[in-house]
Amino acid sequence: MKTQSYLFDYTSKNYNEEIRFFLNLFESFFLAQHGTTIKYKNGNDLFEPILEDLEYSEKESKVFKNIQKGAIYFIKDYQKINIDFSVSTSFENLKRLGIEPNLKDVKLFEKISYLETSKNAFANPKSIIFYLLNPKKLYIDFSNSSWKIGFLKKLLKLKLNYQKILKVIYSKLEK
Repeated sequence: MKTQSYLFDYTSKNYNEEIRFFLNLFESFFLAQHGTTIKYKNGNDLFEPILEDLEYSEKESKVFKNIQKGAIYFIKDYQKINIDFSVSTSFENLKRLGIEPNLKDVKLFEKISYLETSKNAFANPKSIIFYLLNPKKLYIDFSNSSWKIGFLKKLLKLKLNYQKILKVIYSKLEK
């Protein structure tokens, strides 16, 4: 498959807006198994990265390492069949996971954290009763969630179009 090293460019007309609903989850599948690169140093005509400590726990790191291994195994198996498929076909199951997860999918990632400006769980809401008694906490927890569709799915446990719900919420916030 001929493609670039990234799925899209925000400024490109090929930008898939659906990914915005699970961008952190998607990016986490490609996490390097080392800390953030702070800078590079020149040593013996080679540039070497200076790394921070890994930001993720051993358990979190293991989850993403297993996902990456599984992807490699899948690609190797698929190459044996010699079937050509497009980038959009390849992306379809990831998109389904991100936009239409079932509760089992959410459970896999609920407590795993993602570091953006702060480290927050993907989708780990408290109970509906807790939020009825603490509505401000719902706003805070939802805002901090790294995967809002997963958060809503785990909280409500209903088969709803969470992407559509988020589009409405975002359109109201943008006004």
